[in-house]
Amino acid sequence: MKKCSISFIYNNAFSQIGGLQQYNKNILSALEESNEVNIYAISLNDSTADIPDFKHVKVISANKSIIKFILLSIRYGFNSSVLVFGHVNLLFPLALFFRFFSKKRIVLITHGIDIWRPLSKYRKRALQSVNELWTVSEYTKSRIVELYPDFQNKIEILYNTVPPLLLSNNQTADKYYLRKKYNIPISNKIILSVCRITPGDREKGYDTILEVLPKLLEQYKITYVLAGKAENNELERLKQKVISLGISDHVVFTGMFDSKDLNSIYASCDVFILPSKKEGFGIVFIEALLHGKAVIAGNMDGSVDALQFGATGILIDPNSLNEIYEALEQVISGRYEVKGDVREKTLDKFGFDSFKKQLNKILVK
Repeated sequence: MKKCSISFIYNNAFSQIGGLQQYNKNILSALEESNEVNIYAISLNDSTADIPDFKHVKVISANKSIIKFILLSIRYGFNSSVLVFGHVNLLFPLALFFRFFSKKRIVLITHGIDIWRPLSKYRKRALQSVNELWTVSEYTKSRIVELYPDFQNKIEILYNTVPPLLLSNNQTADKYYLRKKYNIPISNKIILSVCRITPGDREKGYDTILEVLPKLLEQYKITYVLAGKAENNELERLKQKVISLGISDHVVFTGMFDSKDLNSIYASCDVFILPSKKEGFGIVFIEALLHGKAVIAGNMDGSVDALQFGATGILIDPNSLNEIYEALEQVISGRYEVKGDVREKTLDKFGFDSFKKQLNKILVK
């Protein structure tokens, strides 16, 4: 990478778990491997105790103090030629300040619903101070252009990626992990979804999977595993739904799981499905693909990028119970065969090396 000073201004990466946090970790890891000495990372919410040691990236946390965060961002931002904001909510008032008092190159990273939903007038105004946007998928880019046509030629794609640790661990994953932990019969096919379980995440599509299970169970022995942290009220609603559908013996809710078990969770399933309508990208899809699994995703959001427009998995209408049923039945019956090069195609497109190369390319342009 050409030498330049960079400030990465972000919310959190190490003190919470989630897709956005993992993306921020990937950014920091890629910058660390660039051997760039003048890289500053200013976090609003990371606890200082959670931040790992970096050699080339100076990470400073405001420990949840907004005033301290603004002052740190200004201090290190003035020593940088490029300012990269990790979320639209962090733009105001900093982007306006830097645009008024300096000629810094200002970049905003967008992920999906964060930029699709209506912005306050202050955030819209701060958005006008941004020189370019980086986003995680072609789909999200198209949505941004619909909302903000002026950014048509100012958007770069920086796809989600899988951290190297996940790749190094997936060869030793326990493919019987779910069966042993939840006493799932060896004769049952395991359908897996991984996501948060909250009222705000219902568009992930887990309700529709539950609704097609009774019909599938007429022909096949199946266990559906819904893995992820759940809010109590939403989990109770789903449990009542499972009872009303008569499928209690065929559904497992794992709740929050240890990240070290993620590889074994994917390795244990026969098919991964998340018929979502709100994904900016959907990192869970590439995680499943890297384990060579059959993957089913919706065709109405950034999931299509993760499945390379159907080249590595099955795309369905997430509103169609019939299409969800047919896709699952096709896999469970054995009529769908995962292509042998799925893992290689996914690595080529979304591997960490590709992520680093693209980040370096768009930073120095």
